[in-house]
Amino acid sequence: MDHKKIKSDVLVIGGSEAGLTAALESNKLGADTVIVSKGKLGKSGNALISGCGHNAPFGHENDKDSPRIFFEDTLQSGKFLNNRDLVDILTQEACARVRELDDLGVGFEKKNGKFIQYSTPGHSYPRSCYTEKRKGLEITSLLADLVKSTEIKTLDNIMVFSVFQEKGSIEGAMGMNKNTGELYVFSTKAIVLATGGAGKIYKTNNNVVGTTGDGYSMALEAGAELIDMEFFQFYPHRVISPVNMNVSPMLFKMGAKLLNKEGERFMKKYDPTQMEESTRDVKSRAIFTEVLNGDGVKGGVYLDLSKIKEKELKRLNYKFYNALEGKGVDYRKDDLIISPIAHFYMGGIKVDRECETRISNFFACGEVAGGIHGANRLANNALTSALVFGSRAGRYAAKSCKDMNIPKIDEFKIKKSKNRIYKKRNESYTKIDLAQIKKELQEMMWGNAGIVKSGESLNKTLKCLNKLEKESLKFKSENIRNITHSLELENMITVSRVLVLSSLARAESRGSHYRSDYPNTNDEEFLGNIIVKKRNSEIITEKYPI
Repeated sequence: MDHKKIKSDVLVIGGSEAGLTAALESNKLGADTVIVSKGKLGKSGNALISGCGHNAPFGHENDKDSPRIFFEDTLQSGKFLNNRDLVDILTQEACARVRELDDLGVGFEKKNGKFIQYSTPGHSYPRSCYTEKRKGLEITSLLADLVKSTEIKTLDNIMVFSVFQEKGSIEGAMGMNKNTGELYVFSTKAIVLATGGAGKIYKTNNNVVGTTGDGYSMALEAGAELIDMEFFQFYPHRVISPVNMNVSPMLFKMGAKLLNKEGERFMKKYDPTQMEESTRDVKSRAIFTEVLNGDGVKGGVYLDLSKIKEKELKRLNYKFYNALEGKGVDYRKDDLIISPIAHFYMGGIKVDRECETRISNFFACGEVAGGIHGANRLANNALTSALVFGSRAGRYAAKSCKDMNIPKIDEFKIKKSKNRIYKKRNESYTKIDLAQIKKELQEMMWGNAGIVKSGESLNKTLKCLNKLEKESLKFKSENIRNITHSLELENMITVSRVLVLSSLARAESRGSHYRSDYPNTNDEEFLGNIIVKKRNSEIITEKYPI
C-alpha cells in the first residue's frame, strides 16, 4: 500500500475552534503549518452544537466581576480537582482572546461598545458573551476562512489513527482519507492534537458525528498520560418532547422550573439553595434519580416555562421557539419534557501550562485536553478553553520546533501502522455487525457507566468490553467507510475502558462522577486526580494528590 508523504513544522489534528485557533497562531509565528480535519474544516467538531457562548470577566454587566472570581467559580464547579495553573491561564487570558475573536469579525452582542454579558448557572456574575444567532458555526466558519486565506496547508476527511514518537519526542502521524482510503504519513517537528471528545460512547448524546475519542486513544497508545477520565458531563437541558433539542441554561435564571410527575419542584431535595440554577452535574443526577424512582414522565421530567416572556424565549432560544411554533405548541401551557444527555468530557490528555504532554513537542487543546475543568465543567467554559488553549498550543508548538530538523520516521513503524489497515482491507470479508456492536457498547455505557455508576455495574461493563473488543477486531471489509467505522469503534472501546477503570479507582462521588455504592465525597482519600497510562500494553490507573 503506497502512501502520501507530507512534511511540516507543526501538524494540527482537528478542524474545529481549538485546532483552527492553534493553526492560525502557529502560522503567525512563521511555522510551516498543516491542519487535517476528520470532517470538513470548520464544519466538524462539537463547537457546531454550541450556543456560541464564551466566558470573559469583563465586568460589563457587573463591575464586581474579575478574573479572580471567575477562577474561584471554575474551581468550585470542578470540585477543586482542576489544575490551578490551567484555570489561572483560562481566567486571566479569556478577555484578551474573546476581544481578539470579536476583532476578527465574529460579532459578539454589544451595547454602547461593551459586551452584553449573560448569567448562567454556577457563575457569580454575568460573564457569558454570545453572538446574536448563537451558532457555533459562526465562529468555526470564520476561522476556517481565515486559515484558508493563509499559506497553511489544509486536508479534509482525514482520520488520523497513529501518532509516532521516538525516545519521548514526537516524530509524526499516519492518517487515512475516509472517502478514498488513501494513506498519509506526516513527518513533523510538533503535533497539536485537537480532536475533540468522545460523546458517541453513550447511547444518548448530542455530539456531532465522529466524536469517538480518537485523540485519547492515540495519545494513550503513544505514551501520553490521561487525567480525570471518570468525569463525563451530562447536559441536563435537552428537551425530548414534543421536539428534540437543547434549551438555554439562562432560562433557569429567568424563572424556568423543573417538575416531576406530581408537579413538585424536586430540585429542593438536591440543591435547596440554587434549585434549578444548580450546576449541570447536580441537575442531571437529580433528573435521572427522579426517573429511576418512578417520579419521571416519559423518561424525563417536566420543564415549566410559563413564567418566561415570549420575547426572551425568542431571543435566547429562537430555534427552540420556532420549532415549538411550527408544531403548534404553546410553551406556557403544553407539556415539555426534559432529560439529561451525554455532552462533554472533562477528562483528557494531561498537559502543562504550555499545553505540552509528557511527550516532547506533542501538544493538546480543546476538549481532548484534561485538567482544566476538574469534576464538572462550568457552563460556557468549553469554547473559552478551546480558544485560550488553542492559541497557547499553537504558539508553543511553533516555538518548540524553531531550531529542529524534521524527524525521519522509522520505516518499521510506518509498515506496522499500515498493516493495521491492510489486515482490515485484504483478508476475507467477515460478517461482523459493527453497528450492532456499537449499539451494544453505547447502551451498556449509558446504563452502567453513565450518570449513576457502581462497582458492580462497572465490573460488569469491563467484562462486556472485553467481549466486544474481541468481536470488533475480527472485522474485515473492502469498504473504506466501514474500515473508518471499525477504527472509530476500537477507539470507543478503548476510551470506555479508560472511563470504567478510572471510575472504579475513584471510590467516592464527586461532581459528574456518582457512585451509588460510595455516595459521599471523601476528601481524605480522593482530593486528587486519577492518572491513566499504559505500561507494558496494560492500561493502569494511579492516584495523585492535588
